[in-house]
Amino acid sequence: MGLKELLAKPIRFGGKTSSLGSFGKPSDPERYKISTVSDDPSDLALYNETKVVLVPFKTLVSYPFSFPFGRKGNVRDALLLRFKPILGDKEQKLSLIPQITEQTATLTKGVAWLVSKEEVSQWEAVADRDAAFWPAALAFADEVAGDGVVVWTDGEGSSAVWLEEGQTHFYRWMPHAEGTPEELAEWVRQYAASQGKEVTRVSMLRDGDATPAAVLAAGRASLSRVPGLDMLDLSSRGAAGVEQIEAYFAAAFRTVRTLSALGLVFLVLSALLLVQGLYYRGTFANLPRHAYARAFGEESNSPLTSANRML
Repeated sequence: MGLKELLAKPIRFGGKTSSLGSFGKPSDPERYKISTVSDDPSDLALYNETKVVLVPFKTLVSYPFSFPFGRKGNVRDALLLRFKPILGDKEQKLSLIPQITEQTATLTKGVAWLVSKEEVSQWEAVADRDAAFWPAALAFADEVAGDGVVVWTDGEGSSAVWLEEGQTHFYRWMPHAEGTPEELAEWVRQYAASQGKEVTRVSMLRDGDATPAAVLAAGRASLSRVPGLDMLDLSSRGAAGVEQIEAYFAAAFRTVRTLSALGLVFLVLSALLLVQGLYYRGTFANLPRHAYARAFGEESNSPLTSANRML
């Protein structure tokens, strides 16, 4: 079994995970400016726009995952622990970018994307370095309504993505020398069948056939089909940003835990002082009676009044 087939198996912890929910759906798809690598990169986006370049990655692999923790968990660390026995010393040569598709207090689901850093650098040399990178086929998820196989073909080969309920289950690139786009689509369908799934929708797309306007419209429509797509960025900057965000949240939750611990200590000390005060309240109230009895040799229910009278 190759690396791509091995990584295609999803992580499962415990029992059955819940169904895919919405996560990270963009509030304004119109601010996304989506184009292919063959389009003119000189067309800059405005300050409030997010520019995206569709890249037909050759070394990219996808890995569905499901972890039994929410935002407090470090997704990248958990994935690296999973991949380390497989990747070995190649870990430093790959970028790992998690795409979160669903997250609750006790669950985090998504897709881990692994791609060669060298290939990313090569694409950044010819594409807009300020843009986010998406897998080209994934941007056309709306063509199959989020369920099916999308194949994107350019001059060098074809890339295919298999989606189910908007989540990527498998990605593969194939050069023309190894097969046609139709053969790649059939290969992915057979792979899905081996996983007990049936693919009924297949969309075949070719670079250059679709106008820039059609590519833009398809990408914006796919934002509502693929949870977490708006946060996906496979560029070098995107990979570094994920690491920084994970580090920030880890530090933030450590700070919260420290403050919570200090608050607990303060609460315990306050409770002890309250109990001590209640305990000694009765002792302080009886002090005048004890003092009167020792001084005058008799008991009195009103020691201060009796003492004034005796004096």
